[in-house]
Amino acid sequence: MVVFAPLSARAGSPNAEHIKSAAAEYDAGRRAFTDGKFEEAAVHFENAYHDAPNAQPLKYAIRARREAHQLARAATLSLLALDRHGDDEGTVQAAKETVAEATPKLFKLTVVCEPECSVSADSRALSLEDAKRFAFFLQPGPHNVVVSWPGDRSRPLDIKAKEGQSLEQTFEAPPMPVITNNGNGNGNGNGGVIEAPPASKPFGPAVFFTMLGLTAVSGGILIWSGIDTINNPGTQAVKDGCVGQGTDCPLWQQGKNAETRTNILIGVTGGLGLFTFVTVFLTQWSSSHAHAAPAAFRVVPTVGLGSIGLVGRF
Repeated sequence: MVVFAPLSARAGSPNAEHIKSAAAEYDAGRRAFTDGKFEEAAVHFENAYHDAPNAQPLKYAIRARREAHQLARAATLSLLALDRHGDDEGTVQAAKETVAEATPKLFKLTVVCEPECSVSADSRALSLEDAKRFAFFLQPGPHNVVVSWPGDRSRPLDIKAKEGQSLEQTFEAPPMPVITNNGNGNGNGNGGVIEAPPASKPFGPAVFFTMLGLTAVSGGILIWSGIDTINNPGTQAVKDGCVGQGTDCPLWQQGKNAETRTNILIGVTGGLGLFTFVTVFLTQWSSSHAHAAPAAFRVVPTVGLGSIGLVGRF
């Protein structure tokens, strides 16, 4: 894997810490170069140049990349050397020789952008310092180049690089994304609309109140059925009218049917009541778009012997 150190120099004048770091990187680069670890040496020399821009580490970085057979990177470094260190004869000579070798073998791409941008190729950053113009070399073959601007804006460019060819491409930044505003602000300092998270419970209040109504209706029918079972025809009427007839007596059959009906209604009402009770805990009572409830009203389930109810509390 080819390791690329930052290509651009650190902005501003280097301080004492940067100079110390650059010296350590330069020494590490020389040791690696002596040991024949040319790619590792190139990384150290480029780090040294990044910390404290100077023609010397850049010249050795070019040489190390060439020794590592990474001509595209060496030629890209050479373009940087010619642009920034044209007064250093040794560096200029090494840079010109490298560019001369690379030009017929590689593809040169120059990116011109407005405003300043950063450039990456094949998911590797080539410029860590934004600029309006940047040139680099690519090996022949397909490449994906991405030009990026602040604000998460970018434009891609697919290149089919051919040896000995060059291209200059101009890019303009896409418009900044627009944050919609509801005119009232939202408490986050920019007035932008923030979507509320989806409701965490499956039912709305309508489901609960529907079940509550069905339970009440079923309960009313149950009360009527119970009273009707007791009074129509009534225990005494069955005793008086069914003497010697057994279970075939019409009055006994009427009372038995009423009892069965009431038992069924007890089961239905109990099931509806239980589901209504459970629905209390599965209902999203507050609106998903509300920031705060205007009043602390709560629906509190109550369970008593043979009954299920709800109490509203402030």
